[in-house]
Amino acid sequence: MVEYYVITCPYCGEYLACKVGARTKTCTLCGRRFEVRKARILRKVRDGREASIIIRYLKAKKAGISEQLYGKGGSEHHV
Repeated sequence: MVEYYVITCPYCGEYLACKVGARTKTCTLCGRRFEVRKARILRKVRDGREASIIIRYLKAKKAGISEQLYGKGGSEHHV
């Protein structure tokens, strides 16, 4: 199983997933390429599926709709 980091783009703040050990990542929002070591690492997770779940929750929380989607308790992962 490949482990992933949940990170934020250092340029625009977009939430992203990248494989542990990756050196660079291109942001899907702003298109800028950056070194992963310069990104803010929010969490290390077991696989891409878990990273995707956490990123969806974080984006919903940022948009102010996490309670509507996930209830008052939030995500099972509590980032």
